[in-house]
Amino acid sequence: MNMATPNPNDIRDVIEADRAHVWHHLVQHKQFETNDPRVYVEGKGMRLWDANGREYLDAVSGAVWTVNVGYGRTSIADASATSW
Repeated sequence: MNMATPNPNDIRDVIEADRAHVWHHLVQHKQFETNDPRVYVEGKGMRLWDANGREYLDAVSGAVWTVNVGYGRTSIADASATSW
């Protein structure tokens, strides 16, 4: 990846940036030496989709981090987006 002009739409650039800069919580990192990190590209409600089109049910966030206000709260997402 050319760090001067990374392409956010190129999944390989996203994966390389992830490997270089992201610490994944609640995960053993040894697996990333031989496997690519999972890159989610879409989310709606409690469902997530990765770059390969595989669907997942988000069963971690609600118990651990941010879903105490519920899933799919566009009013919160909109307020968050405008505060940046």
